[in-house]
Amino acid sequence: MEITTSSINNFYNSNIGEIVCKETIKKLSEALIDQNLSKVCGLGYTSPYTKFFQELNHQSDIHEMVPDFLGGIIKFNSELKQEVVDEYALPVEPDTFDVIFLSHILELVENPEKIIEEAQRVLKPNGVLVSIVPRRSGLWTRYDNNPFGFGRSFSKKQISYLLDPYFYSERSYYYLFTPPWKHFINYKSSPFLEKIGPLTVPFLGGLKMEISKKIIYAKNLENKKKKQNIQRNFAPI
Repeated sequence: MEITTSSINNFYNSNIGEIVCKETIKKLSEALIDQNLSKVCGLGYTSPYTKFFQELNHQSDIHEMVPDFLGGIIKFNSELKQEVVDEYALPVEPDTFDVIFLSHILELVENPEKIIEEAQRVLKPNGVLVSIVPRRSGLWTRYDNNPFGFGRSFSKKQISYLLDPYFYSERSYYYLFTPPWKHFINYKSSPFLEKIGPLTVPFLGGLKMEISKKIIYAKNLENKKKKQNIQRNFAPI
């Protein structure tokens, strides 16, 4: 499986991909129900979730940005603003978006910190960043039949080191306890697995969703330098 917009789209059109989308939307519904969604940016591959944002707020101005290394755009909605971008230099003015949603990007780029810096730049004060990353301890990173099996995975400390200099963490979700196995028994048992997984094997959740807010006060530069000097030990791409 080569990671492109086409391959990720094919994954989401499969039964196991539909499970990922369904469980992600459940978490998004809980996290964003009271948030301002006037201007939303999806960065990475976020097409499976744009309809959810539109349904949550019919007046939302949604802008989907696909990094050029994924190889282009798949058009689903002619009314949706979509463009291929340099992921390290977004063609947007500072303080533009209320929400930025990152999916299929932090684990794939060479420098995820630059993505976070750009997100911080284009978010409005108190804007919300939603980051979805594969978990180091989860099952999904161990299989290459899904997009999360490529690139790096993140431990709890690693995603904290990445976000903390720029954002205040509000809440975290660990989910996707359904194994990445393409079998009808797996599909049928998914609702049960997602229900008992957090209680029985919380470390096996395949994805982490981090909800963060943009920091609008001046950072302590000494603490920031210390955090930047911490060895993150990201898994190699």
